[in-house]
Amino acid sequence: MSKKPLDKTIQYLAVIIGLIYMYQGLITKLWVYSFDVMQMIYHFGFVESTSRAISILLGLSQLVFGIGIIKESGQQYMHYLNISISLIACLVVLVVFPSRLTDAFNPVVLYIALIGISLISLNLIAAKDKF
Repeated sequence: MSKKPLDKTIQYLAVIIGLIYMYQGLITKLWVYSFDVMQMIYHFGFVESTSRAISILLGLSQLVFGIGIIKESGQQYMHYLNISISLIACLVVLVVFPSRLTDAFNPVVLYIALIGISLISLNLIAAKDKF
């Protein structure tokens, strides 16, 4: 098997992950002030003015990470970082919003998908390195 199809698949998977992070950063934290995001920040003891700044910082971080994972798609560390971030975010949702687990579109499902895509990417990167 040629490296080229694997490279393209790895890149496509990175674009999917990157777009998810960029959407989450731009829409739910920078463009629209998501009630759930603000509630999560309040849960950790921050006041409203600080919470907005933290939301902006989180949004910008997600945009940067989304771009970074696209640019560094073949790098294993980016996928390990994505898995770590997704696991932490999943735990936060489980602690702060356990009731969200019964929602049709809940964040845990998104994080499981992000972890799965990174695991597939890591396997493809390892397979590519064997050729």
